[in-house]
Amino acid sequence: MQLRNLTLTICLAIVSASQAAAQPSIRAVVNAASQTPPSAPGDALAQGSQIRILGANLGPEEAVSVSAHPYPTADGLAGVTAKATVGGTTADLILVSASAGSVLAVLPSTLPVGTGTVTLTYKDASATSPVKVVAANVGIFTVGGTASGLATAVVVNADGSTTPVTADAPARPGQTVSISATGLGAVQSDEAVAPDSSDLSTEVVAWMGGKSATVTAKKRAGTAPGVDQIVITVPDGLNSCSVPLVLQSGGFVSNFAALPVAPDGPCPDQLLRPSDIEAIQQRGEYRNGGIVLGRTTIGTTIAAETFDITTESAGASFSAVKILSLAPGQYQVSGTATVGSCIVTVFGEAAAPVGSFEFRMLDAGPALALSGPKGDQSMAKKDGVYSATLGTPGFPFPGAPPPVTYLDPGDYTVTGPGGADVGPFTAKINIGPTLTWTNRATVGNAGNNTIDRTNDVTITWTGGRPDDIVNISGISSITATRVTATFQCMEVASAGKFTVPAWVLSALPPTPEGILSVGIFANVPFKADGIDSGSFSFNSTSSRTIAYR
Repeated sequence: MQLRNLTLTICLAIVSASQAAAQPSIRAVVNAASQTPPSAPGDALAQGSQIRILGANLGPEEAVSVSAHPYPTADGLAGVTAKATVGGTTADLILVSASAGSVLAVLPSTLPVGTGTVTLTYKDASATSPVKVVAANVGIFTVGGTASGLATAVVVNADGSTTPVTADAPARPGQTVSISATGLGAVQSDEAVAPDSSDLSTEVVAWMGGKSATVTAKKRAGTAPGVDQIVITVPDGLNSCSVPLVLQSGGFVSNFAALPVAPDGPCPDQLLRPSDIEAIQQRGEYRNGGIVLGRTTIGTTIAAETFDITTESAGASFSAVKILSLAPGQYQVSGTATVGSCIVTVFGEAAAPVGSFEFRMLDAGPALALSGPKGDQSMAKKDGVYSATLGTPGFPFPGAPPPVTYLDPGDYTVTGPGGADVGPFTAKINIGPTLTWTNRATVGNAGNNTIDRTNDVTITWTGGRPDDIVNISGISSITATRVTATFQCMEVASAGKFTVPAWVLSALPPTPEGILSVGIFANVPFKADGIDSGSFSFNSTSSRTIAYR
């Protein structure tokens, strides 16, 4: 009898553990295009928009999707059903795809604006998550579904045909481009039953490379439910593979995507040529090398006294990235600002998985040799990374040693002897005059050291060479929700100033202790056997704490 009871107890425990493991859990509900995490500015979901429910045990292990009307609602998809309740109104979500970690759905247009919940049920077990529904909040779809990088967009040709925008076939200034998005707002029809291509009256403002882009149409795409088309005219004066593209709607700022633009031919700063991409895909990995000379100055308070500490260092690494899954278009654009423009990147735990990689360090020899105006340095290798401390900070205390600096203006060379993976190489860079952030002590638009995110803020500087690139950046975090946003703007040194627009700052979460940085950046490519690309860069950055409110 005791053995029987013990066996029954074990069986019940196994069943209970199995049921517990199958319990759905929702990590976040986000705009399917922007994937803005909860608690970040712009986390609200628009009526009629595509959303992504992220979590665990949400559906079947193998993804199941629908690609034609009618789309399932109350009947569910692969055993998954989902409802939203807002302001006393409950409606079934339109289901597009379902898997264990992610469910793609559409918020019904019939839901009212307000706060509420989304409830997902799978195999008779349910999970609920809070949501905030608004009239409009657009997100831009990107290649590979990463919420950054290459925007999903096509050029609309004169005959009505379309051509996908890529680094090899960029948009031209003056051309009409249709951007794939979601979040324009509600439509009158039932999108689960039939496609809708209604024009929508939502006000949308578009920015490309910091320039205003004329919006000529805003409508449902007439394909999958909740997918919108925003048609714009490409402004003049743009010429880059990674022109930042951002949309404003409903008082919110979308994710920042990249749109390749060139007056003729492929865009000029493509990271990898088509032949490079083909070779990487055949080999299954991307091999690169990076060398960085860096100077960092940051304000520090010790014993009630505030002063600057400057450190200088050199670092280098060589690695191979095995690409297990990633959309090819992601090779071709970078997530950086172009001169005269800004980007914002939001990080949070809610991001959907987008591809997978394996990394391994490459051997370029036992050490690298650095030479400059102040002599030679050795970059020793440790754990696959090469590094050297070039300067030491000074402290304003009696008897403290003075600061030691190395990175003066002039020519610098890094030489590698070659190793098991990377051949011998020589990389050179020239460092220009020092850049001085002139309004560092008084920067702000709401008093010193405080930035009101609803207004522009201007940064000023002197020095540098006229064509040096000045990098203005900031970091703002919400510790409780683990959401961090960074912004980056670029301008040439000869401009002497840059105004960060309010629509950039508004995408940052408020914080009393953020970071604002201004520095100079230079980058020169180098080649070596065994790597696909190499870059030798210099950055000199001055940072300070700042309140973003």
